[in-house]
Amino acid sequence: MSVIRIYYRRPRFVAMERSELVGLSQFLADVGGTLGLFLGFSFLTLAEIFYFFSIKLCCTFQRQESKKSENSSNIDDV
Repeated sequence: MSVIRIYYRRPRFVAMERSELVGLSQFLADVGGTLGLFLGFSFLTLAEIFYFFSIKLCCTFQRQESKKSENSSNIDDV
């Protein structure tokens, strides 16, 4: 059996109670909010990239169609 004895230099001491600054629920809420922010940014960026490439694809397709119609009209005129 062990005995631990603690002695103080002064007969009085200031009692301090330590507590956590951020609780578990607050920490989880902060992490969830941050992850939600970054995921929202990623999904929004993904949607913008999809929109850009679909518009680019449509414009390229329309340009090719207009060139084909110009070529066919030039051949008919000759």
